[in-house]
Amino acid sequence: MGDGRDDPVRRFCDELSDLVRDAGLKRADVVRAHPMSESQVYAVLRGEVRTPPPFDRMVLPIVQACGADEERVKWWRSRHAMMVREHELYRRRPAPSAEPPEPAAPAPAPARPGPRRRRLVLAIAGAVVAAVTALSVVAVWLITRGPDREALPPVPTCTEGPPAVGGDLLDVPRPTPPDDPRFDDWWANHGGVRLEDSTRRSWRAVVNGGSNKPHDLIVVRGCLPVTSGHRYRLSFRARADTDVSIRVRVQLNRPPNYEESLYKTIDVTTEAQTYSWTFTGEHSSLESELTFQLGGHPDFTIEVADVALTRI
Repeated sequence: MGDGRDDPVRRFCDELSDLVRDAGLKRADVVRAHPMSESQVYAVLRGEVRTPPPFDRMVLPIVQACGADEERVKWWRSRHAMMVREHELYRRRPAPSAEPPEPAAPAPAPARPGPRRRRLVLAIAGAVVAAVTALSVVAVWLITRGPDREALPPVPTCTEGPPAVGGDLLDVPRPTPPDDPRFDDWWANHGGVRLEDSTRRSWRAVVNGGSNKPHDLIVVRGCLPVTSGHRYRLSFRARADTDVSIRVRVQLNRPPNYEESLYKTIDVTTEAQTYSWTFTGEHSSLESELTFQLGGHPDFTIEVADVALTRI
């Protein structure tokens, strides 16, 4: 049996817990500021709930306690709506088949039936087999084509698929509406990073100091369809108003490990420099991320331009 991390509600609760940690808070800090009961809030932050927590009454106070501004609240509301849809699909997934029962001890062999009785037994057995077959066909139809299956909500999708050789992952069409920055824009994980003048291939960030670790403050570009075994080239230019060391990752977007395909630590100076690497995708996901980890420094401003992530 799995550990439950394929459950969309559990993953969402893990992300909320990560948000609290990244904000430099403890769960007890959030619980004290939350209008709902202590046990309910702890259950959400520990991932112990099995149904989607209500956004306005439960999730919103947690997000606000972590210092989220209006844009981040909008992002979390959209993320919550996605989780609810994923949960509905997860809830309706086919149940795993039961283990076969232990075989019973063989009963004494009955007396061999006469010709008439044998024909009757064969006829009954044939009727039973036909009935079971018919029921199986109906069950398959209900699972694959029945009204409940057709009424399922659409599966949330970041991208339409990986690009051909020579294609840029930042240019892959994104069918989901762009009001969620997770899908088609750069976004920051914390209010300590203020993004300015961002386009598809560039961004400028004003970073507030005070964080301890690089991953405390991150700029992210999500919905990148990385495929295991494919080769890629990442390139960009960067400069800052003071010399800083940052981390660059191409990674999965799922906690807790965010397994990477590329991980580099670079020195960014006041002179613009070009950075470029080739690498092989280690994991397949339509929802991979390109991240710039900016934490662990005093206040600074950084500019990144000409970003390209190309399949080669």
